[in-house]
Amino acid sequence: QEIAAQEAWAYVLPNWSINGQYQVNDREQSVELQSKEQLENQALLYESIAGLMEQSAAAIPDATTQEELQAQAGDLRNVADEFRNTDVEPAVLTPREVANADTTLRVPLFNGRAYPLMRNAYTMVDMAQLNREQVRQTLSQATIQAYYNAWLSQENLESSRRQYKRSEEHVAATQRRVDAGILPISNLHRARLEAIQAAQTVQQAENRLRQSKGSLGFIMGVEENFTMVAPQFVAETKIDELSLLLERALEQRPDLQSQKLALILSQRMRNEAWFRYLPTVNLVAQTRYTNNTNGFITDPFISMVAVQGAFTIFDGGQRIAALRNSASRIREERTKLEKLKRDVRAQIRGLIIDIETKRALLEKAKEAKIMAEKTRDNVVHTQMSGLATQLEVLDANHALFLSELQQTQSHLQLDLAYWSLYHAQGSLMVLLAEATEAQ
Repeated sequence: QEIAAQEAWAYVLPNWSINGQYQVNDREQSVELQSKEQLENQALLYESIAGLMEQSAAAIPDATTQEELQAQAGDLRNVADEFRNTDVEPAVLTPREVANADTTLRVPLFNGRAYPLMRNAYTMVDMAQLNREQVRQTLSQATIQAYYNAWLSQENLESSRRQYKRSEEHVAATQRRVDAGILPISNLHRARLEAIQAAQTVQQAENRLRQSKGSLGFIMGVEENFTMVAPQFVAETKIDELSLLLERALEQRPDLQSQKLALILSQRMRNEAWFRYLPTVNLVAQTRYTNNTNGFITDPFISMVAVQGAFTIFDGGQRIAALRNSASRIREERTKLEKLKRDVRAQIRGLIIDIETKRALLEKAKEAKIMAEKTRDNVVHTQMSGLATQLEVLDANHALFLSELQQTQSHLQLDLAYWSLYHAQGSLMVLLAEATEAQ
């Protein structure tokens, strides 16, 4: 975009050029300005005037006057002799070989197209910065998404390990009851099978954690292993009113600001199309050199300064096409802007509904986990009294495991919905900066 600004400045900055030419003609062009006959006639004219002066001197009695007239007559006869002795040489107009060179400095004094083009060039720089900010926000959102996914994998791993520990405890308890002859050996086999499946779940959770951390490291540009800390949950933040959220999004989102600038660019291009009908005025300074100094030109160098004005009467329809194209571009950019505003409003409304839904799901998940913990504790105690079967214990352990996973997933999904809302408002980077300063 900075290059576009430099190109726009070319409309108002001076232009300096140097040209050279070496020309070889098929023959020399010359002209005879005087002939031998013309020189003889001039000599006769001077002699006749001299003869008249000599006759006048003979008729004048004053000796001094006679001498002056005779001297002047003698000078005229000497000039006549010089005419007769002059060799006739043709004047060369164009020699066979000619070398020409010139240097021209052109300074634009007025060019109507320059103003909108220069403003558009710097506006495009602003658009590039907004697009870069949009990419930063998108990358930050992707990083947050990847971090929450990795943290979810880590929490799932901890839940899997707790489930495996409960399975091992159940195997030990079943072993004691089988040894005491209270339960058949098949119950022990079932408990060990459940423990093996829990161990497989732990291995799968470890693999998912490695993959999630690998994806997160790829986004952050980190190859070695790293330790994650608990994310800063924002799910308890109060949501502002819809009108305030929409107003904030329309003012802060970089993509909306960039599209507004795109509309302004198209409007300026319409002005640029109209300015093509205006004349251009330039100040031109030029110095020329030629080696053709045998004819009428005697000085090889010549310089001049001029003010040039140009007005295009007909350009083949380019100006009309530019006007039509600019009008079409304005309609296109305005349509894109309106569509983007509608999409933003729909996105904000959808995210608010999504947050409320996920908040309700989180509350249900918390209730389900509390109920699963109570059920598991109750089943374990009743099993000791012989009132609960082994299958009920296994089901209670598995239900507690699933409820832990569901609660963790619901909490992180609610938090991600909040981050998506901040991203939709265009305030994601501001919030991240505030969080960094708080730390």
